[in-house]
Formats: sequence, structure tokens, C-alpha cells
Amino acid sequence: MIRTLTQCSMVITAIVLLTLMLPATAQTQAMNPDTLLETPEILNDLNPAPPTPEMAPSPELRPEAPAWARLQRQMNCNSLAYIKMILESRGQLLYGAGGFREGPTDTDPFPGVIITRNPTTLQYTLLLIKPKIDVACVIHIGNSFRVITEE
Repeated sequence: MIRTLTQCSMVITAIVLLTLMLPATAQTQAMNPDTLLETPEILNDLNPAPPTPEMAPSPELRPEAPAWARLQRQMNCNSLAYIKMILESRGQLLYGAGGFREGPTDTDPFPGVIITRNPTTLQYTLLLIKPKIDVACVIHIGNSFRVITEE
């Protein structure tokens, strides 16, 4: 008797849940992306387009600059001495260096940049360096690097 009552209550529960879920179901159909832009005429009548005020272009307005993009890339890093040894074996010598002032609010993890170049072949390497932890990362290696005034 208890088993029959349990089965009966499960059937009733299933019927109640199906009755509650029935209004929540919807019929789906495939849509073409071109038809997404089409709207029924009734909707256009209900929401008339607001009048657009005529404005003369102001010479003071400048176009907005595009947003900066952040790119993720892996860098090959090693100790300064090891990278220096490899570059010297390729005939590349120090060509230029620059540094940033390190402070408590700096967000750049690399306070310096180094460019090495082979004076004969003009092959070059661009490095970011962090001397405090003895690391240098290769950013770019190329076949020809010249100062603009060199011909």
C-alpha cells in the first residue's frame, strides 16, 4: 500500500511539474542573420524615430583616438651573462641602451632596454632587462638595423 501511494505521488508530482513547465517552453526556429535586422511594421509604428537635430560640425572637435590593445606573448629570458655570451659569439656588440627610473609605483617589470648589433652583417637583437634579478628577455631578432641617417 505504501509503495502504491509513493508511486501515485510521484506520478502526480510529475504531472504538476509538467503543467508548470508547459507555459515556459517556446518553439524555436532557424533564423537567417539577414532577417534579424527586419522588424515588423507594427513595431516601427509603435516606436517612431526621434527627430535628429541638425548640428554644424565644430572645428574644435577632434576624432577620438582608438583604444590601446594588449597583446599576450611569450618571451625567451635567461641570465644577462648567458645572453651576452651568445650575442658576442654572433658578433653582436652593444649598439644602444636605455633605462627607466625605477620607483615604488612603476608597473613595468623591465626598467631597461638594450640593442645589440653586428657591425658587419647588421643583424640585431632587442632585449628588455631587469638587472636587479639578473634577467634579460629577447624581444626581437632581425637581419638589418640601421640608424635613419646611415645609408
